[in-house]
Amino acid sequence: MFALIVHGLSSRVFEETNRLLNFLTRFGEVTCTAVGTSCIKPIHDLGLQDRITFFSYDTMSDAIISLSEQCEAIICHNESKNLESSERFRSIIKTRIASVRRPVLYIDNHVASYLTEFHHAIFEEVLDQVAIQLVETPLREDYLIREVHGALVGENIWVNGNVVGMVVNPYPKIWKDENNEIKYDGIKLKEHGLFHVGDFNPIDAKIRTGFSTSNGSKPHCSKTDKKQIASIIDHDAEKGVRFSSHAQYAVSIGDDTTKNASSLLYRFSVPVIGITDGDEDGICLEDIRYPGSVIFKVIPGHDDIVGSEVSQELFRGATTIKDPPGIEAMADMIQDLIGDRLVSRYDETFHSDKQIDSNS
Repeated sequence: MFALIVHGLSSRVFEETNRLLNFLTRFGEVTCTAVGTSCIKPIHDLGLQDRITFFSYDTMSDAIISLSEQCEAIICHNESKNLESSERFRSIIKTRIASVRRPVLYIDNHVASYLTEFHHAIFEEVLDQVAIQLVETPLREDYLIREVHGALVGENIWVNGNVVGMVVNPYPKIWKDENNEIKYDGIKLKEHGLFHVGDFNPIDAKIRTGFSTSNGSKPHCSKTDKKQIASIIDHDAEKGVRFSSHAQYAVSIGDDTTKNASSLLYRFSVPVIGITDGDEDGICLEDIRYPGSVIFKVIPGHDDIVGSEVSQELFRGATTIKDPPGIEAMADMIQDLIGDRLVSRYDETFHSDKQIDSNS
């Protein structure tokens, strides 16, 4: 059996993966999986959810290590922002999978590279099919400072799914000093930017820059089997979507979290109750919500405060609750909690848009 692992945000890379999957099946059984969370957008929009699995692995190296136990050869198809970030990314992967004793071929930005010393005849067939340049990949050198490659000045920078600030130098760096405190250079941190991330190892953390999606395809929502649960997503939409995709609805805290979670959960037909205060960084290019969603805007600086109250009083500190009230009842309870801090309420309906101003 062969493994095909894909990582990327655009429809193009998944269309190419689908063609490659069709080609590989001529040679034997193939298991195809996507890593990360934002991949669910192109997978659902292209109708590939029955061909490409998702939510099984968080990183490409994790997927390679796991699938190497059952597959004779592994092909990775990635979509980096540019050649520089592609080279850095595959170098990190090669270092992390050093113990893998299976052939691994990595394809990214019309460049291919072997990530282990092992080879398989199927690789020649694949390289002939995709007609790309074959290059060497060095192991990542040991280092204590994480330098982010491929960043553009003005982009948002993410750490483990949370936006922490903006890039002000094309080679931003993050590290820990001798006192185990996070230090950074080339980054303008948001106020409380690292608060929601907590303690992390800059060397192993998931750090990226840019938008959460550049999909480009028409959004498509799929009917999924719903559980009798509601979830709450606090500032990490991509992590929260994993336990919210079968929920009756999700409550999200924060402007960017709400916009990103709404976009992702639209694919699973899950409405969102969002708690925002108007300080969006603009990390998600899609402005789409499943009908039934409710978006609250509160006075500036109070989305986290209200979110904490909702978490403690209505969710009892848990990420999910069983047998929740209906979404309209929950929205009304949240509005009662908000009280005079409410600026506006927006209800996403099936047939018409209704906007309610708190002053009306």
